[in-house]
Amino acid sequence: MGKKTVLWICLMMAAFPLAGCWSSRELTDIAFVIAIGVDKTENNRYLLTMQVMNPRNSASMQQVSSSKGSPVNVYTGHGNTIVEASREAMQHTSRELYFSHANLVVIGEDLAREGVLEVFDRLERSPQFRTTSFVVIAKDMRATDLLKILTPIDQIPANKIIKTIRFSESLWGEAIKKDVKEAIDELSSSGKQLTLTGLAVVGDKEKGRSVGDMEKTFIPSRIYSDEIGVFKNDHLIDWIGGETARGFLWTQNRIKSTIVNFDWANHKEAVSYRVVRSKTGTKAELSNGKPSVTVSVKVEGNIGETHVPVDLWDPKVLVRLQTAAEKEIKKEIMESIAYAKEKKVDIFGFGELFYSDHPRYWKTAAKDWTEKIFPELNVDIRVDAYIRRSDLRIKPYFYHMNKLKDGE
Repeated sequence: MGKKTVLWICLMMAAFPLAGCWSSRELTDIAFVIAIGVDKTENNRYLLTMQVMNPRNSASMQQVSSSKGSPVNVYTGHGNTIVEASREAMQHTSRELYFSHANLVVIGEDLAREGVLEVFDRLERSPQFRTTSFVVIAKDMRATDLLKILTPIDQIPANKIIKTIRFSESLWGEAIKKDVKEAIDELSSSGKQLTLTGLAVVGDKEKGRSVGDMEKTFIPSRIYSDEIGVFKNDHLIDWIGGETARGFLWTQNRIKSTIVNFDWANHKEAVSYRVVRSKTGTKAELSNGKPSVTVSVKVEGNIGETHVPVDLWDPKVLVRLQTAAEKEIKKEIMESIAYAKEKKVDIFGFGELFYSDHPRYWKTAAKDWTEKIFPELNVDIRVDAYIRRSDLRIKPYFYHMNKLKDGE
């Protein structure tokens, strides 16, 4: 028998033990977890909440079935560790909980204020869980209460929450989408503090758990993106919203579209500047051993609304409008920086800039950065705003009406 023949026989015999999927699981034995919530109970034990897909009542199944059950079910478990809590929850379901499809993590506010290091350790360590999942804070409530709320348009509540965060950041600029990996990077960084979006519920929470109430024209409870949670080390310390939150997002180059209102002709917020694109660059500099940061923002947008007569055909008026928009944006950024300095939390990542651009300086400054150097850091803000269009009108329809009233 030739050597090649013997080799082929050996290879074929070696292939038999490798055939098949040794770790395969039947779909009928798996419950797909699409969102998890983590809380702490009064006796200092973990409460793990899992939002599980109910395929029988999903949108595709309802097309061929008259079932009106909930598209998701919620299971909970208690334990001294998160792993123990997840195993305890399996006692309440006939299927094995499968976490590879979980795309959302909700942390209760009480637990966030206590500290989140242990939570992220488990999420990163799990071989099933994906660190690309979004992470948020349940504001003024427990994570388990948030995950029990049903949603009308997007049948899967986890998907609704993720879309809300995305649209709130891209269309309004007062929320920040962040996955588990990004959160862990910020927690382990000495030059940037963690920030996470907070989600809240408005309305009757109890009615929001009923499928029947989702069929009404006015939904009794709704999940919405509220404010941004600010952490110091791994503890939630405060919330920022409104212009302060947007000022923070300007520095992070996360503003894609938003509305900036500013005063004009002695009228408060008389002109609406609709941002269509923006780009922010941040630079760390050292001068004679003294650190400083320059934040440069370039914005393009349209005039979306005016409450006073404005002649947008006049180039001088356009220049003045652009200057007014620049001042408003700069004011928002300054408010966020002043807030962070007062709280001594570098949420902007200025420390990381010095770590990468000036490593020698950072070796000596890292230990004093948060408490001493950052609160005194000189930050130069430069904003260039451009008006590209006025939508469908150059002058508002009441422009000439006001002229006639004035006798002109």
